[in-house]
Amino acid sequence: TVASRGVNSNRAEAASRGVDHRTLKAYNTSLRKAIKEGDEQTVDAVVAELKQLTKWPVWEYVDTKTLSYTKAKTIIRSHMFLKKKFDAVGNFQKWKARLVAGGDQQDKSLYTNISSPTVATETVFAIIAIAAIERRHIFTLDITGAYLNAVIPESQKVYMRLDPITARILAQIDPTAAKQRERDGTIVVRLTRALYGCVQSARLWYDRLREALLKLGFIQNPYDLCVFNKVIKGKQLTIAFHVDDLIMTCESQDALEQVVSAIEGEFEGVSVSRGDSHSYLGMQIETGDKDYYTVNMSGYLDKILDNNRINMRH
Repeated sequence: TVASRGVNSNRAEAASRGVDHRTLKAYNTSLRKAIKEGDEQTVDAVVAELKQLTKWPVWEYVDTKTLSYTKAKTIIRSHMFLKKKFDAVGNFQKWKARLVAGGDQQDKSLYTNISSPTVATETVFAIIAIAAIERRHIFTLDITGAYLNAVIPESQKVYMRLDPITARILAQIDPTAAKQRERDGTIVVRLTRALYGCVQSARLWYDRLREALLKLGFIQNPYDLCVFNKVIKGKQLTIAFHVDDLIMTCESQDALEQVVSAIEGEFEGVSVSRGDSHSYLGMQIETGDKDYYTVNMSGYLDKILDNNRINMRH
């Protein structure tokens, strides 16, 4: 497999020596470091990320010889980052790889509006409090690769260079990519969909999600632009979101399921959490049969304290 090429010896070394406790506390690492350390899960995560990007597809391959000098100067870099994902209690879930565009090299003056709102923390608390008072059901949703649902307009073309390591792995996944490698081993692409890191991506995704919710009959809250409400058979259903993490509350579970189906029809990669326990934005929300709902961030706080203890020792 792609993941096994060139890293078997490193994996064996990693397996023999175990995983360093400091690595378990890390949030991010680089692709070069991950391959050097030989962690099989990290390389597999990179493969999964690139497969997702080529499936959409997120880009078109570019022959740099066809670009004018002006366009060639606009090519931005890219980075492959790896992140450990934990739930709100602090349990390790998985490695997540993400290809990020070097948006710091883009000219922000070319865009009229690149700001994107996120739901306020106090708003989330208020939504949970209302849910507790009205005994609402709570669903949380995660949209994998959310930004990729947004198309980059032709007027906002972005050219990006993939580093040699990422390009090598991509070439083993996509035979077309192998023919596009430059002498230095890199690959240049033109982005067709919003990629994390591009200065306009957050706004493009926000507009795409907002448009979808309005189309489904929701009304936007004028005070928090990431909150939307809709009355279904006499019951109010509330949706709030922080980028690609959504929380939904309603007294009617059928209404929630109806909206989930509609959202799944709009976007790919929708993961839904139902039931009495939810991990949302670092918070652990418990409902159950109690007369009250509980919210705690003990796992997140423990992680911060552990990281600080490690930093003080080193």
